[in-house]
Amino acid sequence: MKDGLYLSTVLYASWGRGGGTGGLGRGRVRNDGAGENGLINFDQITQNNIDSANSGIGNFGDSYLRRSSVNNHNWYGLLSNLNIEKTENLSFNVGIDARTYRGDHFRQVNNFLGLTGYNDNFRTDRPSDYVISQSFEANPCSALFDFADEDQRYDRDYSENINYIGGFAQAEYKQDSFSAFFQGAVSTQSYQREGRLTGRGDGLGKSEKISKAGYNLKAGAAYKINVQHSFFANAGVYSRQPFLDNIFADIRYSNRLVEPEVENEEIVGFEGGYRFKNDVFRLNIDVYNTTWGNRFLAINGPQQANDETSTYRLNDVTQVHNGIEFDMEYRGFGPKLNLKAYGSIGNWKYEGETPYNLQNDETGDFITTDGKVNLTNVKIGNAPQTSFGLGLRTQLFKGFSADLDYNLYTDLYEFVDPADVAADALAGRTYNSVRLPAYTLADAGVTYNFDLGANKMTFRANVFNLFNKAYINQRDAFGYYLGIGRTFNASMRYNF
Repeated sequence: MKDGLYLSTVLYASWGRGGGTGGLGRGRVRNDGAGENGLINFDQITQNNIDSANSGIGNFGDSYLRRSSVNNHNWYGLLSNLNIEKTENLSFNVGIDARTYRGDHFRQVNNFLGLTGYNDNFRTDRPSDYVISQSFEANPCSALFDFADEDQRYDRDYSENINYIGGFAQAEYKQDSFSAFFQGAVSTQSYQREGRLTGRGDGLGKSEKISKAGYNLKAGAAYKINVQHSFFANAGVYSRQPFLDNIFADIRYSNRLVEPEVENEEIVGFEGGYRFKNDVFRLNIDVYNTTWGNRFLAINGPQQANDETSTYRLNDVTQVHNGIEFDMEYRGFGPKLNLKAYGSIGNWKYEGETPYNLQNDETGDFITTDGKVNLTNVKIGNAPQTSFGLGLRTQLFKGFSADLDYNLYTDLYEFVDPADVAADALAGRTYNSVRLPAYTLADAGVTYNFDLGANKMTFRANVFNLFNKAYINQRDAFGYYLGIGRTFNASMRYNF
């Protein structure tokens, strides 16, 4: 550090090990008379596996096993920032951001369900008598260190390699009641897929390396009328590189790039707001308008033969988000009681005509390659567009406080199905977005602050969805999805 110059550099690393489980094979059995919504009868499946297997060896067509989809990553980065205070009113900030990421993705057997091995000759060019004989636990502790070697992996085994480097700069001016800033950034990002399993598709070896440049520009200003009232406004444009999964026709099995090539997403946003603050009351109000163009979306499609799933791949999607948000806090009841309220009212819709393909998830084949659908005024799903909340925080004794939040979520819509929109248009009908039921959730927490030597220690515990309420948080072509039930977390923070 030198007078007027402040340099900060951070090196970081992240190692992740995780995934999920699912079924393998077509020998699934449901309880008698329960129909398609019945529970899976694992006892009967295990017995069937034992009875029908060839010396304990199962196969995709006749057996049913549990498998794990493994997603491991190694991520390293550097962030360096130089702050230059040119004068009392003018400062500059410049820096670099560099990252490298490698993710490994494959499948392995989790539970043989009565079998001793699995004959992996379905949609693969492995020998017809190739047998996988090892299984691996799916619990978090085991997944950290114990996963399949390449010869025990099946269906998919590939890596994604992403390298990113960018530079950024900002100028800020402050004087009395007025402040303004301008910031910009440029970056380049490269993508490459590396496949190791010789199976369906053309995904063996390294793909072509693709590089994409991106940028963002943002400017804003704020004006303070007095110590209580202030206003601000910001505007920005953002050219964001696409995600790696969107660049490849089928990232799981193929090195083939999509056609036409996926370009950057283009985002234009405007934001304005008002701030009020005195000794007992605080109020923030924000309004926004964002147009998100050239977006790629992957949405679950209809069920195919043999329980195979499908996905709509939508290109050149435009989304428009408008809304107003507020939050307030009142501390006039006394030093031991705070009341807060918050809310968000949005109007999020698609706009314009969008091309799409429908792809079979199991085979990677395209069912439809030239679909087009006009999504104008169709509601955007997956998140509540309107929400309100009330919160209460009270200090029970020195250093110890408890809080409770009660939240209402509404204007939640299902994922759009392009086929339904197109069918309504052909029939001369206007597509009406399906609105899901509103729901309320309560969250609670406690905080304890205490001294540990000369420094502060903070303990925090939370309970989310306090009453373990069941609610629907999304719906797509496969049905309704329930939200997360009651969960807990706790943390300790030491300040020094």
